Formats: sequence, structure tokens, C-alpha cells
Amino acid sequence: MKIFSAHTDLQEYKRTVNVLARRKQARRMRILSRQKSFQMKKKRTLMRIRDMGKITKSARKQIIKKFRKKLYPKYDSMAVSAKVKADQIVMQRFGKRIDKFTKRAALRLRLQEPDRVKKFRKSVMDKSAPINKTQKPSPKQMLVIKKKSPSEARKNIARMHLRGIGKVDVDKEGDQ
Repeated sequence: MKIFSAHTDLQEYKRTVNVLARRKQARRMRILSRQKSFQMKKKRTLMRIRDMGKITKSARKQIIKKFRKKLYPKYDSMAVSAKVKADQIVMQRFGKRIDKFTKRAALRLRLQEPDRVKKFRKSVMDKSAPINKTQKPSPKQMLVIKKKSPSEARKNIARMHLRGIGKVDVDKEGDQ
């Protein structure tokens, strides 16, 4: 089993991916995200407590986002090449501080993890529980439902005639 502390240099954050590779990955993920099996897999992984490596990885991403937001408030609206340059500057300026804050954030996330899983499982169970929308009316409500005004009765009869229900043949009645 790989331990996250053994990979402190984090090669994945140091390597840069060109624009074509990013587009290819985005296309692949868009197709995958539509598949029901992928959605279920994602749901199953959210129901489990993450190991420390994954928690540290997500903590690091959060910390990098905070530093990015601090240095470049309009990061989201920047061009891709400007984002790459911005990422390099953030890592160069705040690299050591990011590592330091990541450890604290990972500990905090690890403590919050059981609550997150419990909350997610509860929401899934609430969604899958049958919803009883039709309730049986009380006796008083039944009386109100049964009583109809004469005008409502006339409207119902008129609707039935328009639909052809209870239609009387006029020619036969006129002949008599």
C-alpha cells in the first residue's frame, strides 16, 4: 500500500499538462459522467470514509485554491495559458506554506470525515424512502368532497355531453 507521506514532493502538482491533454481529459470525463454506472460508483465512494492519502490530496487542493484566490481573484475568468503561469507563480511563492497548511487542513478534514459520510448516507436514505403523497382524507374532508354545489353538477354534466358521454339522440326524441 502506498503511503501519502512517502510522496511529499507530489509529482502530479509539479508536472504541467498541455491544453490538448486537458481537453481530451475533459471530453472523456464528460462522457463518463453521463453513464449510470459511473454515477453509482461515485455515490458508493462518497459513502465510504476516505483514506489519509485522499484526504491529504483534497486538503492540498483546497489550500492551493485559497492561495490562488488570494493572489489572483479573477483566476476563473483567466485564459488557460495565464492560469498555467499563475499556478507556477503560486507554487513558487507559497509552496512551503502550502505544505505546512496542508497538514493542518488534512487533520481537520480527517476529523470531519465520519460526519460527512453519516450526513451523505442519511440524505441517500431520505431520497430512497417511499414518499406517501396521497393521504387518506378525514371524515370531515370526505363530507366536504361529496357535497357539490348545483352549479358544479351542471358543469360536470356539460363536460360529459361535450365528451360524448350520456349523449341523447335528438332526432329520435323529436320524432315522438
